[in-house]
Amino acid sequence: MIPALPSLVLLAALGAQPAPAPTGIAVVILHNADVPAASAQALGNAIADILKDQGVAVTLDPAAAAKLLEGSDPCAGRKDCAPVVGVKLGLAVIIGIDVAAAGKSGNALYLEAVNVSDGTRQATRELMTPPTGLSPQAHDEIDAFARELAKKLKVTVEVTPPTDVPRNPDPIVAVAPRPREVTGVVAVLPPQQSSRTAFWAFGGGAAVTAAASIGFGIAAGVLGGKISGDANHYVDMTRDEANAAVPRQHAFVATSIATGVAALALGTVAYLLYTPAPAN
Repeated sequence: MIPALPSLVLLAALGAQPAPAPTGIAVVILHNADVPAASAQALGNAIADILKDQGVAVTLDPAAAAKLLEGSDPCAGRKDCAPVVGVKLGLAVIIGIDVAAAGKSGNALYLEAVNVSDGTRQATRELMTPPTGLSPQAHDEIDAFARELAKKLKVTVEVTPPTDVPRNPDPIVAVAPRPREVTGVVAVLPPQQSSRTAFWAFGGGAAVTAAASIGFGIAAGVLGGKISGDANHYVDMTRDEANAAVPRQHAFVATSIATGVAALALGTVAYLLYTPAPAN
């Protein structure tokens, strides 16, 4: 008896493993009120075909489901019986059809897609059909119902992968950045060297403009002396020559002032940019 214990333990372990989650979708006529069975079956098959055309993976059509359930009224008059029917069939989603005769108006249809595990409804639709077949309007309504359901089922599958299949994360690949291409020659000066270069540039400009200001000032003074007939200057000018020279003297004065202001501005910038040379 003792050697049989490992076999018993193994059988107990195998029996303790959880059963795989049910999959598959069935189209089932859940309730039929006063509609001929053949007509209801034809409606169910037409609806199943539309669902398949829109990408809903129907596992059982109404005829196959009715054979497995062994009855034309699987709910036996009970409401919200789709989860019970789904458990009997071992499927994950039941697309239930309720059909009822509505006199001369035709047939009233109610469609619902229900998750068997928790009874939640993925999509629903109410519509009217002619006494025979599907009208174009009814076909469009069922088509919209099928598109909505196909979209929701696709999202459910992508967000909730099977738990019994391990998922390996994609490897992380490090991509080195591409080096930037540099065209031409770029000279980069250290901060101190660039400051000293700017100081000498502005300082030299200030010296040149200052010299120009002084030169124009001297020229204006000399010309003014000639105009005034000062004896200390080289020669006196006639009255006509003096009158003609006045605009030139004014231009010399204005240029002297302008270049002086420019020299002052350049000198100020050079002073602000001045950086003492580092001690060796």
